[in-house]
Amino acid sequence: MAYTPNEWKDGDVITSEKLNKQEQGIKSGNVAPTWSSVTGKPTTFEPATHTHKYADLEGKPTIPTVPTTMSAAEATTGTATTARTISAKVLNDLIDAKIAAAKTE
Repeated sequence: MAYTPNEWKDGDVITSEKLNKQEQGIKSGNVAPTWSSVTGKPTTFEPATHTHKYADLEGKPTIPTVPTTMSAAEATTGTATTARTISAKVLNDLIDAKIAAAKTE
């Protein structure tokens, strides 16, 4: 049964029957407005240029720290205990040294 709103007039008495009818109408009806029934809305939603501080962002990734550079001694002896980088020059010099040592054996 469809809800029919009560048409109130001056002097009408508010009864429990009328209040219950309103409650049932609200309970059974769609009280959320439809998009088409919203008036005065803009026709376009243009983004506005704005900025945010990085610290204010939520869900941002953790930026890893940059590893330090490994020395030739650490690369040769294997004494580095944390993730490290090695420069191309140090690596090249170590490879050259190993090749030179292999030739003399």
